[in-house]
Parts: sequence; C-alpha cells; structure tokens
Amino acid sequence: MNLDQEAITLEYEEPTNAHWVEGDTEGIATALFYPEVMIPRGLAYPMSPFIATFGNFKDIKHYQSEEAARRHIKDKVWPAVQRVYVHFENGSLELMKKDAAGIVREVPDLPDEENWAGWLMEVTRQYFDFFVTDPSLINDLGMVAAKAVQRSADTFRALAGQYVASGRMIALWKEVKSVRRQFMEHYETFLPVLMVRRYWREDQQDIAHYELSVKNFEDLKSFYIDCVETSFRLLVIGLATVLIEQTGTPTIKTSEGDRDIWWFEQMKNGIKNGQLDKHPVFKPITDALDLGLRNGVGHHSAHYDVSNDEIAYVKPNDARLMQLQLSYTGFVDKAFNAFCAFELATMFFQFLFVAGRGKLA
Repeated sequence: MNLDQEAITLEYEEPTNAHWVEGDTEGIATALFYPEVMIPRGLAYPMSPFIATFGNFKDIKHYQSEEAARRHIKDKVWPAVQRVYVHFENGSLELMKKDAAGIVREVPDLPDEENWAGWLMEVTRQYFDFFVTDPSLINDLGMVAAKAVQRSADTFRALAGQYVASGRMIALWKEVKSVRRQFMEHYETFLPVLMVRRYWREDQQDIAHYELSVKNFEDLKSFYIDCVETSFRLLVIGLATVLIEQTGTPTIKTSEGDRDIWWFEQMKNGIKNGQLDKHPVFKPITDALDLGLRNGVGHHSAHYDVSNDEIAYVKPNDARLMQLQLSYTGFVDKAFNAFCAFELATMFFQFLFVAGRGKLA
C-alpha cells in the first residue's frame, strides 16, 4: 500500500504471492502485519500490536526520540559515511572533508590520514552505538585497548604494521563495512528486537510468546554467518590487545610452549574459546556467538518453515545429522545479539587501525 501524505490518498499494489478476490465476501482469516513491533502470538484482530505492547516500554518517549535519531542516521548519515569511506580509501582527503559535512555539524581540521582515521572510527562508533542493546558495554574494551597502547605503544604499532603489510588490515576493513552495510539494509527486521532488548522493561523481554511480521531468513542467515566469522577475526586482535595490556607482548603461553598470535588466528573457531575464556573481558562477545547455529544455517538444507514459524537446520552428531528447530523470532534475536557482539569487537580494530596510522595497505 502506497500512501500519499500530501494528497491524503492511497493505492494498493498488485500482490506478488496472492491475488485479489472480487466482491465483499469476508476471507477465512485476517492477518495483521505490523513490521515495527513484536506481535503477541494469537493476538485477536483488530487489536494493534503497538497498543498491546505499549505498557512494556520503560520510557516510550525516550524510545521515540532515539528511534527518530536512528532513522536520520540510516537515511541521511549512513550514505554520507559510506562516501567518506570511499574517499578515505582513495586518499582523497579534500573530498572526504566535503562529504564529512553530512556527518557532523563542524568538520575538524585534521592534518593527516592517521588523524582522519581516528576521527572516522570514533564518529562511526558514536552512530552505531544507537543500534546496539547496551552501548556502555564497549567502555571496558576501550579501556583495555587504551592500556595496551599505554603499556607498549611500539609493540601495538608493530602488530598494526604486520596487519597492514600482510593485507589483513584492508581485508578486515572491508568485512567490517560489509557487516554494517548488511545490518542497515535489514534494519527494519531487527528493529522490533532492538526495541525489546533496549527499551522494554526487563520483566517483559521474554520473546518466546511473540512473532515478527518480516520473514527474510535467506538474507539473515548469510548475515549471521558474516557476524560470527568477522567477530572471531576481530577477536584475534582482541586477544593480542589483552596480552599486550597484561604482559607487554602478544605472546600466548600454552602447555606446549610460547605461541604467537598467528597460531591462534589459524585455530578453528570452535576451539578459540579455550584461550578467550581465560579473559572475562571477552565474555559479552563470545556468549553471543553460537557456532552450532552458525554451522547449521550455513548448511544448504537450512530453511524457514512457514507452517510453524521456525527455522530448521542440522547439526552433525557422529555419522548422523540431527534435525534442530528454532523459532524464527529466536533466530532474529540471535542474529541481532551477534551483531551487538560484532560491534563490541570492532573496538579492537578501531585502536589497531589508528595505531597503523590509518593505512589500509
């Protein structure tokens, strides 16, 4: 349905998965679609989902204010940020300054790429803080990274130099951009979950009795995989950062002797937690990365079952494949939590990128 806000008219588009029925005869059932809000299961028509969940908000005005900010960021700021990224990649600092005017009210006078890199990372961080459950969680990670630089700036810069020289820096830069771009493209899918996790009272955050209007599993499963995979690559930097903060070097102590960070990088993700779990600072990230689900949705047989509003996927169990189900709402919640974990992990990339003087390659 297309609404004309000025002429106060509307028109219906031809449906792509149904056909219009001529006449005034009522249908067998009525479905109410409300993409921006969680819908209580079995909600009687014509009760509005927004009215049904209105009392769940901690502060409805606070939500409305920040949602207006998110809409502005998505529609106006994010396109400008992406143009600034391109100018930065091309080394066009003058064009970068010009488009930066669409991001902030006052563009700073920065002398070189290193300073522009720090500014760009910090500004991007501030905007994406609007899109996660709890932006304050990143403070502990930033403190660890700052202490690592303070303890051994030369070691941290040397690590950044290795990332630049090996091509890892530009590869991660592209991955981080890709995950954020995908999130913005599917923001309307995640909005109801963000609303629950950030703005509903804690005693109302059990989503087991709710469903979502927008069903786009095929898009979200690749997004979920990218979130998990990129987060673990960012956690390689994270572990190196924590080790530098604690010991002054990114050397890993194991029962078989000292190992470098590249040994950890080459580990399968499924066993990386053996090292990460030694450091509580990573817990908010690793708790949100479900590798069983990641492997399950990565299998070609994973699909959305419309009959019960669940996703079905398989998990290896010796020679057999176990068939598992997860509610679609639960899957979107996990995908959103994985994105929040990814955003936490980008803090380590932010510090390393600046330590590498803003060089991508």
